[in-house]
Amino acid sequence: MQLAGGRFFTPDDSANETSRMPNAAFRPIESVWAHFAGRGIHAADTACIDEAPKRLLATPGAE
Repeated sequence: MQLAGGRFFTPDDSANETSRMPNAAFRPIESVWAHFAGRGIHAADTACIDEAPKRLLATPGAE
C-alpha cells in the first residue's frame, strides 16, 4: 500500500508499477501522517490499512 504523501516512493511511481501487474489495484492511503500512517497513531489510517486485506480475502478468486 502506498501513502499518498510518500516521498521515498512516490504515488506516481507506485501507480506506474501497479499498472504493470496483472490483477493489481493501486489504492494509496490518504493520510496527513505520510510514512507514519502505518504506525497506528491515526484511527482512519489504521482502518484503511486493516480493510485492505479483508477486501482482498473477500474477493472471489483472490489467492
